[in-house]
Amino acid sequence: MFARFDQISLRARLALGFLLMILLIFAASGTAGWSHRYTIHALEKFFDKEDKIDNLSFKASVALLAARRYEKDFLLKVKEFGYEETRARYATRVRFQIADLRENMNEIQTLSIDPNDVREAQAIAVIASRYEAGFLKVAENYG
Repeated sequence: MFARFDQISLRARLALGFLLMILLIFAASGTAGWSHRYTIHALEKFFDKEDKIDNLSFKASVALLAARRYEKDFLLKVKEFGYEETRARYATRVRFQIADLRENMNEIQTLSIDPNDVREAQAIAVIASRYEAGFLKVAENYG
């Protein structure tokens, strides 16, 4: 095989060598381009999911703060509006906010791949249910 290669002129050998180098460069750049696109796609998918989890966590925090505010308003405005009207206004709002919080935690559980995040979301949903039950018991006894 090398005997035939020795019979080729120097110009042909150089041309063949440069052609081989150009093909190797194209193969390397094609592989790098494919790898780059694959990596970007994987990162976008990961960050989209993490961004959704972050937004759901923020919404859950807002829902908890709103529930606490409605609890405070219930306790402060019973004398102003009367028990029945205050309970109708604020107890319902607290329940809706806690329901939103639990819904956000359930969605976080489905999106997250980290078992610690799933456990924490479950624990938060359970604690929110206890908070709601305690508030409703206080609201019942307050009247």
